[in-house]
Amino acid sequence: MKNSKKTNQFVSGLMILCLSAFMIISCATDPIESTETTTETTTNIAAKNALANKTTAPSWADSFSVNGKCYCKSSYDHGVGKIKVGKKTVRQICEAMKKDMQKALKGKGKKVFYNTVQCGHAPAHKEKTIKVGGKKHPDEVLCPGRVGKGIKCNSKKGPKW
Repeated sequence: MKNSKKTNQFVSGLMILCLSAFMIISCATDPIESTETTTETTTNIAAKNALANKTTAPSWADSFSVNGKCYCKSSYDHGVGKIKVGKKTVRQICEAMKKDMQKALKGKGKKVFYNTVQCGHAPAHKEKTIKVGGKKHPDEVLCPGRVGKGIKCNSKKGPKW
């Protein structure tokens, strides 16, 4: 009788655990989806990237991370604000975090700036904006990572939104 009771308790607990996991997954907010990937290392980029030796500029930054969180800080140039991520546009996502972003920007912690709106992760605009060797190249696609004074083109990523 005692073993049967323990078995029933175990099965009930397992069912509750599974149901809880299902509810968490089902109640999640809009997924962040993109068909773009930017997982190459700086070494791989240098082999086939026209911007590999390009020094980035602080003005390239569309996001920053601090204390393990990523915040948009974008002017939405080159149409990046219109890009859909799930059911929302980048602009809608960024505007929803604007107050937190402003507090984080003024708050404590080291700020690290990135070229894309999601701290080096997709989405990235694909406009050819940077000229090297007489040709224009899409900087966010080829150089999505950290930006700033003296920082070379890279694919270093921070946290996601």
